[in-house]
Amino acid sequence: MWIISRHVEIDSSHIVPKHPGKCRNLHGHRWVFDVECEGSELDEIGFVFDFVIIKELVNRYDHAHLNDFEEFDDETCPPTSENFVRIVYQRLDSALRAHNPTARCRKVRLSETPDSWAEYSE
Repeated sequence: MWIISRHVEIDSSHIVPKHPGKCRNLHGHRWVFDVECEGSELDEIGFVFDFVIIKELVNRYDHAHLNDFEEFDDETCPPTSENFVRIVYQRLDSALRAHNPTARCRKVRLSETPDSWAEYSE
């Protein structure tokens, strides 16, 4: 089994509309993603999955306002760290499995500040 990991940092803004404190106001973060993937077979190039594709999937949200993406909804899926990390995990896992049927996303960790983070895995 091969395990690959990628560290990606992006900057984005968001609003958490129902938050009782400051987070209900427009603000931004330096989001830090740590991704772990695994696969039991390599593709024809010799990869479990190309590191560049991981970065591209995360960079979709770089220098953007998260509330503007259709995957976030103020009522059912506000752009919290918990929802953001789950969405990135699911998009990445889907891309991995489409590219390499033996591959899967193990977990994604998302830090919104140096001392707070959320992780998602299935």
